[in-house]
Amino acid sequence: MAKTVQLSDEAYARLTAEKGDLESYSDVVLRLTGEKDPMRFVGRLKIREDFDEIMATMRRAEARSRRLRT
Repeated sequence: MAKTVQLSDEAYARLTAEKGDLESYSDVVLRLTGEKDPMRFVGRLKIREDFDEIMATMRRAEARSRRLRT
């Protein structure tokens, strides 16, 4: 059974940008909200690991700087 939904212009534009030539809007919604492939998040995890490493390096440098000032 089909349902009617209302989307903002921005949401519609984003959904349309995700839509492939042979996909329906239902296909896009199911693809975007369906079971997640864990491999999709590997890149994000790497970015997070890099961020955490940078923050740890900055904290160590700040602690060293404080010790040198005292």
